[in-house]
Amino acid sequence: MIINMPIDTFKYFGLYSIVIFSVVTAYIVIRWHSDNALTLSRHIASHKKLYILFAITSVLAQSLFWLFMVFWFAPHFNLGFVFIAIMTLGSIGQLTAALVPDKDIGGVTTIVHYASAVVMMLVMYTFTLWVSLSPATEGFSKYFSSFAFVLMTILLIMLFSIKKARSKVFIYQNVYLAMFYLTVLVAAYTTSK
Repeated sequence: MIINMPIDTFKYFGLYSIVIFSVVTAYIVIRWHSDNALTLSRHIASHKKLYILFAITSVLAQSLFWLFMVFWFAPHFNLGFVFIAIMTLGSIGQLTAALVPDKDIGGVTTIVHYASAVVMMLVMYTFTLWVSLSPATEGFSKYFSSFAFVLMTILLIMLFSIKKARSKVFIYQNVYLAMFYLTVLVAAYTTSK
């Protein structure tokens, strides 16, 4: 049973998850990228093979990531139930956004997709702030998470208030995701706790 496994069993699940997700996202960008004004989701929804690849990858990567966050990260940094509940909500949001394609613009799947994506985005944003303010993070991890939070804030302001910025949503979305995942990795593997 998973709960009875030693905590260090899960230590590198976050790294594995992020590498898997990053490699597949890079493949998508290289193979299918067509328009910076389209979100990652719209790119994925435009090709059935791509959707299947991304769905399988998301289930695998998000499962590993959730196990890492709940069974290694949270205990390692003495984060409690609220943190685990928020991360679980974010994981559900990310999986739902990945599995419910954004293809029927204005339809039910688009509404479900965007609601899930917003939950995921807010959890990533909150997590990055949480890490930057946490007394458990130190040194480079503290500086990096603060930098990531400021950059994510700038990206959100640009996307929601500057119409011209939306033409680069694909780039900004991937930078936002990268800042979140790098914050996780830096906090997990550079903090000497």
